[in-house]
Amino acid sequence: MARRTWLLSILAATNCLAGSGPALAGMVDVYTSKSAFVSAIQAVYYLNDFISLPVGAIDSPQIFSGGTPPFSYSVSSAASLWGAPGSGTQPYGRAIEARGANAELIFTFTSGNVTAAGGYFYLTDSVDGLAAGRLIVDVYDGSVNTNYVIDSTSTTWPVGFLGFTSEIPISTLTLKTASGYFNTATGFYAAQTAASVPEPSSCVLCGLSFVGLGLFRRLRRKRKASSERVSQPV
Repeated sequence: MARRTWLLSILAATNCLAGSGPALAGMVDVYTSKSAFVSAIQAVYYLNDFISLPVGAIDSPQIFSGGTPPFSYSVSSAASLWGAPGSGTQPYGRAIEARGANAELIFTFTSGNVTAAGGYFYLTDSVDGLAAGRLIVDVYDGSVNTNYVIDSTSTTWPVGFLGFTSEIPISTLTLKTASGYFNTATGFYAAQTAASVPEPSSCVLCGLSFVGLGLFRRLRRKRKASSERVSQPV
């Protein structure tokens, strides 16, 4: 029993030395506030306003890279891609659109270092106006899909921001709809999640682990010394 307690103490102490332990795959946090999302990512990121795109049909996929370290990704669709002009009071000059009813708009991260992604995701009609309907944002980290549903009733700006952070690299972010409209994105962030800080509860557990390990060693020494005294010949 004592040996088992000692091993558990060692494992707990080792976990503390490593921080708060390894992150679980598939643990993705969702942000509906742009300011909260920006606070959760590192200060250096790649924000794409798609202003470099011409208005009209463009090739699929489109390749983008920026920031330091470089964050790289492609945007593709089974339908054609479209460079959409700013809609109404949209703060960004361009948007990228899957120019096909219900066609998925797929962001594939190729640099292997993107652990945070977000932007303005919405639906547009054939004249690039905002359209009401249901939009699903699917984030895949290589093992688990995280889905977020946007039920948009607004046909004017502003539309809501949506961001995701993960402890492991994100593989793809996909926009889906069955509304009959076009999936569209702008103001797109590719970034890395800010370094996590161990929760206070984790720190307390770490401290208790070290205390328990110290007490066990002290008790073990006392028992050993006592045993040696008893075994000495009179």
